[in-house]
Amino acid sequence: MFDEILTSIITLATTGTNLYSSIIVGSLPPDNGIACYLGPGAPISEDMRRGSVHELNVVFNAKNTDQQICISSLSAILRKLTLLVGFPHGDGWVIANISTGMTPEYTGQYENNQWLYTATFKVLVYLKGV
Repeated sequence: MFDEILTSIITLATTGTNLYSSIIVGSLPPDNGIACYLGPGAPISEDMRRGSVHELNVVFNAKNTDQQICISSLSAILRKLTLLVGFPHGDGWVIANISTGMTPEYTGQYENNQWLYTATFKVLVYLKGV
């Protein structure tokens, strides 16, 4: 289920944003790439019959020789995900909201002149009860 949620977020992020790279699942992107993974998350409320609400942290890392490309790509993803009106859903789950956790931030630079930037999102997910 959480893999479906992550896949749906990546699909949303890539649709219509014209990014310089496809997005892979993982914490470290390849050179000139973008990666996305689920960070820590926890239930906010739980009820066996009614279901539960979870807050998930979704992390995007962008790596490129040009810092501006990293920043503009993460900004495009941020704009796209936080301005959504309709959210995806699947069997037993629905995304209720996506908000900014951390705007694009410098994370590091590699010896091969690849810059790494990170942005995070807080994703509120409703999970159906029994």
